[in-house]
Amino acid sequence: MNKRVRIILSVVGLLSLCLIVPNTEARPKFRKIFQTTYETQFAGKDFGIESCTICHDKVNNNLRPRNNYGDTLAELLPKKNTTDEATIQSALKDAEEKPSAIEGKTFGDLIREGRLPASK
Repeated sequence: MNKRVRIILSVVGLLSLCLIVPNTEARPKFRKIFQTTYETQFAGKDFGIESCTICHDKVNNNLRPRNNYGDTLAELLPKKNTTDEATIQSALKDAEEKPSAIEGKTFGDLIREGRLPASK
């Protein structure tokens, strides 16, 4: 086999593997701790709290930009990739006292109402 054919087959093979490997989440621990912490407030809600849109805005199918709640949590966490559960829970609780995008409401007010904290 010549070199060009081997390169093409290698590229096709690698692309095939990319399609087989399941998607991963950037911060699955954050989402899981949010779900556990606030499961009673969101019980029975059809939008679910499993969404990345708790902390991110969805723009053109891209979850990259954070919403105001995500920005607040990022400020409260000591480092970008914090995985310590107690630290994340502390940041969630501290964020409850911060003002949301809705005038006169904190993130905690929205959560107690069963609304995602980034809701407008």
